[in-house]
Amino acid sequence: KEKQQQIRATLDELFQMAAEGADRKKQGIVQRVEDYIAQNYQNPDITVEDIAMSAGLSSNYLRRIFRDQCGYSPMDYLVNYRIETAKELFRDTTHTAKEVAELVGYANTKYFYSLFKKQTGQSTYEYKQSLEQEKKDGKTLEQCNQGMKALEQEE
Repeated sequence: KEKQQQIRATLDELFQMAAEGADRKKQGIVQRVEDYIAQNYQNPDITVEDIAMSAGLSSNYLRRIFRDQCGYSPMDYLVNYRIETAKELFRDTTHTAKEVAELVGYANTKYFYSLFKKQTGQSTYEYKQSLEQEKKDGKTLEQCNQGMKALEQEE
Protein backbone atom coordinates (compact mmCIF):
# COMPACT_ATOMS: atom_id res chain seq x y z
CA LYS A 1 0.00 0.00 0.00
CA GLU A 2 2.87 2.37 0.79
CA LYS A 3 4.47 1.60 -2.59
CA GLN A 4 1.19 2.43 -4.35
CA GLN A 5 1.09 5.79 -2.59
CA GLN A 6 4.68 6.49 -3.63
CA ILE A 7 3.93 5.54 -7.23
CA ARG A 8 0.77 7.66 -7.21
CA ALA A 9 2.70 10.62 -5.74
CA THR A 10 5.42 10.25 -8.38
CA LEU A 11 2.85 10.07 -11.18
CA ASP A 12 1.02 13.11 -9.81
CA GLU A 13 4.32 14.99 -9.76
CA LEU A 14 5.11 13.95 -13.35
CA PHE A 15 1.65 15.00 -14.57
CA GLN A 16 2.04 18.34 -12.79
CA MET A 17 5.44 18.89 -14.41
CA ALA A 18 4.01 18.01 -17.84
CA ALA A 19 1.11 20.44 -17.35
CA GLU A 20 3.50 23.21 -16.28
CA GLY A 21 5.66 22.53 -19.32
CA ALA A 22 2.62 22.74 -21.61
CA ASP A 23 1.62 26.06 -20.02
CA ARG A 24 5.13 27.45 -20.51
CA LYS A 25 5.05 26.31 -24.14
CA LYS A 26 1.68 28.05 -24.68
CA GLN A 27 2.96 31.20 -23.01
CA GLY A 28 5.98 31.08 -25.32
CA ILE A 29 3.68 30.83 -28.34
CA VAL A 30 1.66 33.82 -27.13
CA GLN A 31 4.88 35.80 -26.65
CA ARG A 32 6.05 34.93 -30.19
CA VAL A 33 2.69 36.06 -31.57
CA GLU A 34 2.83 39.32 -29.61
CA ASP A 35 6.37 39.94 -30.89
CA TYR A 36 5.33 39.19 -34.48
CA ILE A 37 2.40 41.61 -34.23
CA ALA A 38 4.62 44.31 -32.71
CA GLN A 39 6.96 43.99 -35.70
CA ASN A 40 4.29 43.64 -38.40
CA TYR A 41 1.16 45.53 -37.26
CA GLN A 42 1.72 48.19 -39.95
CA ASN A 43 1.06 45.62 -42.68
CA PRO A 44 -2.59 46.17 -43.68
CA ASP A 45 -2.76 42.68 -45.21
CA ILE A 46 -1.75 40.71 -42.11
CA THR A 47 -3.97 37.69 -41.46
CA VAL A 48 -4.31 35.14 -38.69
CA GLU A 49 -2.75 32.66 -41.12
CA ASP A 50 0.36 34.87 -41.39
CA ILE A 51 0.55 35.10 -37.61
CA ALA A 52 0.09 31.33 -37.22
CA MET A 53 2.73 30.61 -39.85
CA SER A 54 5.20 32.83 -37.98
CA ALA A 55 4.64 30.67 -34.88
CA GLY A 56 4.76 27.41 -36.87
CA LEU A 57 1.15 26.53 -36.05
CA SER A 58 -2.16 26.06 -37.79
CA SER A 59 -4.46 29.06 -37.55
CA ASN A 60 -7.12 27.05 -35.67
CA TYR A 61 -4.62 25.83 -33.07
CA LEU A 62 -3.22 29.34 -32.67
CA ARG A 63 -6.72 30.76 -32.12
CA ARG A 64 -7.44 28.11 -29.48
CA ILE A 65 -4.15 28.61 -27.60
CA PHE A 66 -4.38 32.39 -27.75
CA ARG A 67 -7.98 32.42 -26.53
CA ASP A 68 -7.16 29.95 -23.73
CA GLN A 69 -4.15 31.96 -22.58
CA CYS A 70 -5.38 35.53 -23.15
CA GLY A 71 -9.17 35.38 -23.32
CA TYR A 72 -9.36 36.89 -26.81
CA SER A 73 -8.33 36.07 -30.38
CA PRO A 74 -5.04 36.97 -32.07
CA MET A 75 -6.92 39.33 -34.40
CA ASP A 76 -8.55 41.07 -31.43
CA TYR A 77 -5.04 41.51 -30.02
CA LEU A 78 -3.88 42.98 -33.36
CA VAL A 79 -6.78 45.45 -33.45
CA ASN A 80 -6.15 46.47 -29.84
CA TYR A 81 -2.41 46.86 -30.50
CA ARG A 82 -3.11 49.06 -33.52
CA ILE A 83 -5.60 51.26 -31.66
CA GLU A 84 -3.27 51.69 -28.65
CA THR A 85 -0.45 52.60 -31.05
CA ALA A 86 -2.76 55.08 -32.80
CA LYS A 87 -3.55 56.69 -29.45
CA GLU A 88 0.19 57.07 -28.78
CA LEU A 89 0.69 58.62 -32.21
CA PHE A 90 -2.13 61.10 -31.61
CA ARG A 91 -0.58 61.95 -28.25
CA ASP A 92 3.03 62.30 -29.45
CA THR A 93 2.77 63.59 -33.03
CA THR A 94 0.85 66.00 -35.20
CA HIS A 95 -0.21 63.38 -37.76
CA THR A 96 -3.69 63.56 -39.20
CA ALA A 97 -6.15 60.77 -38.45
CA LYS A 98 -5.75 59.50 -42.03
CA GLU A 99 -1.96 59.36 -41.61
CA VAL A 100 -2.26 57.58 -38.27
CA ALA A 101 -4.65 55.04 -39.82
CA GLU A 102 -2.09 54.23 -42.49
CA LEU A 103 0.79 54.15 -39.99
CA VAL A 104 -0.97 51.52 -37.87
CA GLY A 105 -1.94 49.29 -40.79
CA TYR A 106 -5.36 50.44 -41.98
CA ALA A 107 -5.65 51.22 -45.68
CA ASN A 108 -9.38 51.89 -45.24
CA THR A 109 -9.58 55.00 -43.07
CA LYS A 110 -13.35 54.77 -42.58
CA TYR A 111 -12.87 51.30 -41.10
CA PHE A 112 -10.13 52.67 -38.83
CA TYR A 113 -12.41 55.49 -37.68
CA SER A 114 -15.21 53.06 -36.80
CA LEU A 115 -12.82 50.68 -34.97
CA PHE A 116 -11.25 53.56 -33.09
CA LYS A 117 -14.64 54.80 -31.90
CA LYS A 118 -15.72 51.27 -30.97
CA GLN A 119 -12.53 50.69 -28.95
CA THR A 120 -12.19 54.09 -27.28
CA GLY A 121 -15.74 55.42 -27.16
CA GLN A 122 -14.54 58.55 -28.96
CA SER A 123 -14.10 59.50 -32.58
CA THR A 124 -10.54 60.32 -33.63
CA TYR A 125 -11.54 63.99 -33.65
CA GLU A 126 -12.99 63.80 -30.12
CA TYR A 127 -9.90 61.95 -28.92
CA LYS A 128 -7.56 64.57 -30.38
CA GLN A 129 -9.71 67.34 -28.86
CA SER A 130 -9.53 65.69 -25.42
CA LEU A 131 -5.73 65.53 -25.75
CA GLU A 132 -5.63 69.22 -26.62
CA GLN A 133 -7.82 70.01 -23.61
CA GLU A 134 -5.55 67.95 -21.35
CA LYS A 135 -2.55 69.90 -22.62
CA LYS A 136 -4.32 73.21 -21.98
CA ASP A 137 -5.45 72.08 -18.52
CA GLY A 138 -1.94 70.90 -17.74
CA LYS A 139 -0.48 74.24 -18.82
CA THR A 140 -3.09 76.13 -16.81
CA LEU A 141 -2.30 74.08 -13.70
CA GLU A 142 1.41 74.58 -14.30
CA GLN A 143 0.91 78.34 -14.71
CA CYS A 144 -1.12 78.43 -11.46
CA ASN A 145 1.62 76.60 -9.61
CA GLN A 146 4.25 78.98 -10.97
CA GLY A 147 2.10 81.95 -9.95
CA MET A 148 1.70 80.56 -6.43
CA LYS A 149 5.45 80.05 -6.13
CA ALA A 150 6.07 83.64 -7.26
CA LEU A 151 3.59 84.93 -4.66
CA GLU A 152 5.22 82.86 -1.94
CA GLN A 153 8.64 84.26 -2.84
CA GLU A 154 7.34 87.85 -2.69
CA GLU A 155 6.06 87.33 0.86
